[in-house]
Amino acid sequence: MKKKNMTSKLFTLNCKNQRDLLSDIISTMYQLGLEIETISQSRTDIPEIVLITIEVAMPGVLIDNTILNLKKIADVLDVTITFGSVLNAALFKISFDTNENIWEILHRYNVRCVSMENNTLLIHQIAKEGDIQRLYNALEGPGLISFSQLPLSNYQSTI
Repeated sequence: MKKKNMTSKLFTLNCKNQRDLLSDIISTMYQLGLEIETISQSRTDIPEIVLITIEVAMPGVLIDNTILNLKKIADVLDVTITFGSVLNAALFKISFDTNENIWEILHRYNVRCVSMENNTLLIHQIAKEGDIQRLYNALEGPGLISFSQLPLSNYQSTI
């Protein structure tokens, strides 16, 4: 498939926990001519249900047809799509006593200070995973008290 007018799409599938499910999904995507960039399967709090995420670079005109074909797979219960790059939200709690260039680092990575209390900063960054990893590497050491990261979807639509 040509790479022109293609953007990253993230499909999220709620499925019955069945043995050949991943191979059925991969086969369907292959038959549609789509190249899977990443695919993962995770458990949910309901043992009979799994969550599968698939990242695909594809033109927007193929979305509806792809969703219809994924829903035709017997064990797929629901399909949700997120448009654009997947962003993450990260929180860092740091001590600014132990790091002299903390203000330079914060400025370089364009993060937001959420609170300042007792020589600690709580900072927030919304970025791609690689950018968050670079900030983490810059802050790593005795001054990094805690860290949390969660995926953040910029637009989600259930079809």
